[in-house]
Amino acid sequence: MRRAAALDGLTMQRGEIAPDTLFDESTIHRHPEDQFIVLLEGKLKMHIDGVEEWLEPGGFASIPGGVFHSATGVGPEGAKYIEVLSSGRIDYLPGYLGEPKNEFLHEKKDGS
Repeated sequence: MRRAAALDGLTMQRGEIAPDTLFDESTIHRHPEDQFIVLLEGKLKMHIDGVEEWLEPGGFASIPGGVFHSATGVGPEGAKYIEVLSSGRIDYLPGYLGEPKNEFLHEKKDGS
């Protein structure tokens, strides 16, 4: 679940990920915006530029624009987080129907 707001130069969203969610390599992506993720509750495993690390409540990740990254795992209690990006990402807003701005490292399994 996501709740997002965007301005010309900033996007912020609050997200939740279900307990024990696993991600495959198809979620590794990059975008030109700098990004911060602050973990509010639970545990979240992040892959940033080839390094994996678990975030715990109060922990954060800073991701420079252009660096490949992804969440790669979630703990048994799920994860709730705040994400801030350095520009307006209208593709994060509910109802957006265009292409996402992300570039994926690997082709998704569904061929997209």
